[in-house]
Amino acid sequence: MPQPPTDLQPFIELIDCGVVVHAADGTIFSCNQRALEVLGLSRAEVVGSVSADPRWAVIDEAGQVVPAEEHPSSITLRTGAPVRNKLLGVFRPNWGDWCWLLVTSMPQLREDGSLRAVVVTFAEVTARVHAEAALRTEHSLHALVMDTVLSGITLVDPDGLVIFANRRAEAILGLSRALIEGRRYDDPAWQIESPDGGPMLTEALPFVRVRDSLASVSDVRHAIRWPDGRRRVLSVNGAPVLRADGSLDSLVFAIDDHTELYEKERALQQTSSRLSLALESAALAVVEGELSRHHSDLRVDSGWMRRTGSPGPEATRRDIAGWLQHLHPGEAARVAAALDAVVQRSTDQVNIEFDFDDVHGEHHRFHLRGRATPSELDAETLRFSGVLREVTAEHAARAAAERDRARISEITRLESLALMAGGVAHEFNNLLVGILGGASSALDELERGHPVRETLELMLSTAHRAAALTRQLLAYSGQGRFSMQPLHLADLIEELRGMLGASDGRRGQLELQLRRGDQPVEGDPAQLRQLTLNLVLNAWEALPDQGGRVLVRVGQERLGPDQEPAGLLGPARPAPGVYQTLTVEDNGAGVDSAALERIFEPFYSTKSGRHGLGLPAVLGVVRGHGGWIAVSPLHPGTRVQVGLPVAAAAPPTSPPEALRVLLADDEEVVRRVSARILRRAGFEVEEVSDGAEALQRFYAEPDHFDVVLLDLVMPVIDGEAAFVALRQLRPRQPVLLMSGYSKADVVSRAVGTGLVGFLRKPFTSKELVNAIREVIDDAALHSAEGARAPDDPQG
Repeated sequence: MPQPPTDLQPFIELIDCGVVVHAADGTIFSCNQRALEVLGLSRAEVVGSVSADPRWAVIDEAGQVVPAEEHPSSITLRTGAPVRNKLLGVFRPNWGDWCWLLVTSMPQLREDGSLRAVVVTFAEVTARVHAEAALRTEHSLHALVMDTVLSGITLVDPDGLVIFANRRAEAILGLSRALIEGRRYDDPAWQIESPDGGPMLTEALPFVRVRDSLASVSDVRHAIRWPDGRRRVLSVNGAPVLRADGSLDSLVFAIDDHTELYEKERALQQTSSRLSLALESAALAVVEGELSRHHSDLRVDSGWMRRTGSPGPEATRRDIAGWLQHLHPGEAARVAAALDAVVQRSTDQVNIEFDFDDVHGEHHRFHLRGRATPSELDAETLRFSGVLREVTAEHAARAAAERDRARISEITRLESLALMAGGVAHEFNNLLVGILGGASSALDELERGHPVRETLELMLSTAHRAAALTRQLLAYSGQGRFSMQPLHLADLIEELRGMLGASDGRRGQLELQLRRGDQPVEGDPAQLRQLTLNLVLNAWEALPDQGGRVLVRVGQERLGPDQEPAGLLGPARPAPGVYQTLTVEDNGAGVDSAALERIFEPFYSTKSGRHGLGLPAVLGVVRGHGGWIAVSPLHPGTRVQVGLPVAAAAPPTSPPEALRVLLADDEEVVRRVSARILRRAGFEVEEVSDGAEALQRFYAEPDHFDVVLLDLVMPVIDGEAAFVALRQLRPRQPVLLMSGYSKADVVSRAVGTGLVGFLRKPFTSKELVNAIREVIDDAALHSAEGARAPDDPQG
C-alpha cells in the first residue's frame, strides 16, 4: 500500500462536515472526527477500508443500491473529475439505521498532474429528506381528498381568478379543469343569478363577501346559467386563506349542486322544518392524521368545527380520546371501535354515522368516511384521510321515510281487510236478498194465524240481524254510507246528549264542548251517530270502576301541505284542507302499543263477549266520508280524534220515473225472487243474467222499457258500464241500480252522467216495490217538466 500523505490531517480536522481521504488506490487513509460521528464508526473501522466495504450499503434517492464503480470517490479516482452534491443513503452498521448524505468528491493532484488523493466531503441531510418525504405524502393525501370529497372545491385569488378546481367542480360546472382555471368567478361564460332567477347583488356573492370581510360564509345559494340554457343552483361555503401577516392570500370555496333539491322545494312548497333541513347543504370537513397502536393524531378543520359547534382542534391534536369524550353518550365506543379496526388492519376504511351534542347543547349527526394508507416512513403507522359531513337533516328525513313506509304498510293491510270485508258483505247481501225477499214474499201470501208464519218471522228476524252485521262490514270497508246531506257535528252530538250520558253518574262524568258556526260536513247522519256512539261507548268502558271522565269535543282544524294530526292512524294521510273534528277523551287505563296496532281489525277486541266491529266500523265510516282518525295516549287515558272534510257540494237531485222493468242480475236467486215480487205487485218484468244481455235486449227495443233494474256487480259487462251505455243511447232513460255497496259510492262512480234510483241489498219485498213506485212517482213529475222542454240529446 502506498504511504498516505500526512500533511492533510490537520486541515481535514478543521472542516465542519465529514471528510474522508482516499489514496490513489482507493483505500481510505484519513478521516476527520465529524465523519466518524456521522457514520457511527471508529477510526480503526474506517481507515484502511474502501468505499465499497461490505459492512455498509449505499443507495440512491430511488432506493436502488449504488454499484461500487458509481460511488463518487470511485468516479473521481477513475476519471480525475470531481463529483458534486450527490445525495446518497448510507447504512450505519453499528446503529442499524440509514442516514442520508450530500456527498462531494474532489481530486488532489501532484505538481506533475498525477492523482495524489481523493477528498470526499459529506453533510448529513437525513432530517431534510424525511421532511420532504412527509411533505410529498401530505400533498398526495390532500390531492386524494380533493378528488374524493362530495363537493366541488375551487381556489380563487384575491382578484377573482380561479387557480384550482377539483374533479367534483368539473362535474358541477360542466367544464373541464382546464376551462375553469384561469377564468374569473364572474366570467361572462356563465350568468350568476339568484335561485329564483332574479338578479344577484354583487355584495351578496360569496367571493365578494369573503374577500371584503375576511370571514367564512356558509350555504350561500345562487344559480349559474349558461348561454345554452343550462342552469344549476349552487350552495357555496367559502373561507379566506390568510398569510402570516394577516393579508389575504386566496379564497377557498366548497360548491354543492342543489338544483334538484331546490326544484323539489319549489314544487312541493315544503314548510316542514324537518324536510327543509334535509335539503340544506351539509358542511364538509377534511379529517387527516396518523393512527397507530401507540398513538393517534387526527386533525379536523378548525373553521368547520366552529361552524358546527364542535370542540376546538386542540381536542384532537394528539389524542383522539380528547375528542371522543364530546360525542353523544354511547357513540364514543362505536367510533373508537371503527378506528381500532383500521389500526388492527382488519379494514382500511371507516364509514360510520354517529350522534354529537355541540357546545351549545344542540344535537347533530355526523358521517365520517375515510381511508387509511401505510406511512412511507413508519410501517407501524397509518396515514388517515377522510371527510366529516353533517347529516342531521338527512338522518331525520330517513327516519321520517321509514315511519311513512310503516304507515303505508299498515294502511295497505287495513285496506286489504276492508276489501275482503266488503266482498264478503256483498256476497252475503246477495244471499240475504233471497232469504229476506223470499221469506217476506211468502209471509205476505199467508193468512194471519198460519202455523208457518212464526217460522218465517223468525227467519226474517235472523236475516235482519245478519243484514245489520253486513252493514257493519260494509261500514268498515267504507261502503256503508248513504243518504248524504250537509250537517253540523255539534247539532248531531246535541241530539245524542241523552244517549251519550247514559253512563253519567254510574262510573264518571260526561263533558261536552261543542263549537258551533263552522262549515258543515257532508255526511250520513245515521252513520255519524253510530260512529259517535261507538267512540263514546268505548271511552266509557275504558274508565275505572271508581269513576272517571269522558270529554266529547267538536272543533275545526285546517291542515296544510305535509301536515298531519298527532297520532294519525289512517286510513291515509289527509289532504290539505279544513276538517270538522270530533274528539273523544277519557282518563281510563289507555291502550298499549300492541293493541293500538290492531284496534281497527275486524273481530279484534280486548273485551270478552264483544265481536270487535265497533272501532272497525268507525274506521270504515271515516274512510267512506274521506276523513281521518288519530289515536294518542294521554297518561292516563286515550284521545281519539276524527276529522271529516267540510261540505263542498249540494246533494243529488231526485231520480226519474219507470214503468216496465228490465231486470239484470247474475245471481239467479236474487233475479228469481226480485222478478216474483215485482210480478206479484203488477209489474211487467223481463229477466237477463248479465249486463251484456241487458244491453242487447235494450238496444233491440229502446222504447219498450220504462225502467231498467241493474245489479252493480255482474260478469261480462257490469252494471256501471251498462248504465253508461244505456244513457248514451237514451240520455233520460230511468235506471234503478241495486247493490250491497252504498248509494254514495254508486253516485260517485256511476251516476255522474245522469239521474238514477238506488236500492241497497239485502231488501224485503216491500222495500223493492216501494223503490220502484218512488221511481215512478218521481218520473211522473220529471216527465211533466220535460214536456215543456225536449230531451237534450247530450243528456
